[in-house]
Parts: sequence; structure tokens; C-alpha cells
Amino acid sequence: MIHQFAKKKFCEVWKEQTGQGMSTATLDRQKAWAKENYPDWALVFLLNGLVDIDEYQEMLKAMSVWKRANPVGRITKGRRRA
Repeated sequence: MIHQFAKKKFCEVWKEQTGQGMSTATLDRQKAWAKENYPDWALVFLLNGLVDIDEYQEMLKAMSVWKRANPVGRITKGRRRA
């Protein structure tokens, strides 16, 4: 079975496997996060532009742990003044 896909195809396969859609923009944001926080990011987002789905799932586990350890406060917008 093939585990490496171009971005758009990866998003299609991800939706088939999980039932959850994903945009290429989301994938780009996750790549940016991975470059800063995930040491094995190059195993997920390959230099030839492909994405490895098995490595991506491992990255999601690490991302989940990272998010629990680094909670972000809720952002609220100020009220408009009349």
C-alpha cells in the first residue's frame, strides 16, 4: 500500500480514512508547526513535496501531547464602543 501522497491527494485519502475533511491550508499550518516543534518533521513532509500518512499520524500524537503541555489562553475580542 502506498503511504506517500501529494498534498491534495493526501487530503482526499485522509477524508476517506477518517471521515474528516482537511484543506491544504490546514496541512500547510501543520507543516509550519511541525518545522518548529517536531524533530522528525522531514519524515512527514518529504522534500519531494509528498506527505507520508503513517508518519503524519505519529506527528498528530506528538502534536496532541504538545498542545496539552502548552495550553493557549482563550482569545476574546473587545467590545466595540458606540
